[in-house]
Amino acid sequence: PPPPPQADTGFSKAMDLLNAQPDSAFYYFNEVATQSTDSLEIASALNYMAIIQHNAGDYFGSIESLLAALGYLKEETEDKRPYYQAVYNLLGSNNLELDNYVDAILYYQQTIELTTDPNFKNIARNNLAVAYQKQGDYTKAIELLTAIQNDTISNPVNRARLQSNLARTRWLQNNSFTPLPDFW
Repeated sequence: PPPPPQADTGFSKAMDLLNAQPDSAFYYFNEVATQSTDSLEIASALNYMAIIQHNAGDYFGSIESLLAALGYLKEETEDKRPYYQAVYNLLGSNNLELDNYVDAILYYQQTIELTTDPNFKNIARNNLAVAYQKQGDYTKAIELLTAIQNDTISNPVNRARLQSNLARTRWLQNNSFTPLPDFW
């Protein structure tokens, strides 16, 4: 998610620490979330806290932070679209990790509906396909992945992720399928 338009110094400090010291970043994001009066800044801080929690394997805590963030976003307006799509995508990822495939699918669908950025939309579609794959609906997952295959050519990371997920799904659907050439 983008930082809020006028982030305070605590928010900036947290952003600086996010990758190198996520526990310290969490502390500063929490300070922002509890002391700020700007609802967008609070929602953004909660979203980053949820990312840190997700990366640490605290999926329930991450969901709790994301639901709190939604409470501060209030209504879906165009300027809040990136925040909503980030929240819904991470809610989908948390639910996927918790094997709540139905909820993951719903959140990924909401992400796709809100997203106008083609790269992020493909990431959400790929995530949706993985949810279908884990649910055992291999046909639906393959359909989704092949539909976006050409859209990922210009982004090597998304392309590799899609190729890997497609090969794995095809193999899960038919264990006589040889996925190694696709992985290479």
